[in-house]
Amino acid sequence: MVRGQLKAMIEAVERERRADLGKLLERAALEAKAKVTRVTRAVRTGAPADEVLAAAIGLDADLIVLGARGLGAMKRLLLGSVSEKVLRGARCPVLIVKGSRRA
Repeated sequence: MVRGQLKAMIEAVERERRADLGKLLERAALEAKAKVTRVTRAVRTGAPADEVLAAAIGLDADLIVLGARGLGAMKRLLLGSVSEKVLRGARCPVLIVKGSRRA
């Protein structure tokens, strides 16, 4: 029973993230006033950097766009940086966008 509840919770979070991502992409396209030929969005489970790199390879991506939270040097030393791991492992260009400091 607990396993089923956990699976349902994970699926609910994934649905929410997909909806959030769709809204974000729509807003970014409107703000950029640019024509984007193709954007692929996906929600995956696993180690973030590994999943981003695997998706980029699988999709033959021309560009990876990542948001950065800017955790600082100390936390990066202790936890590692997803952005840094993607930068080092990517076969295509990587654009890192610094997010705002909203609560």
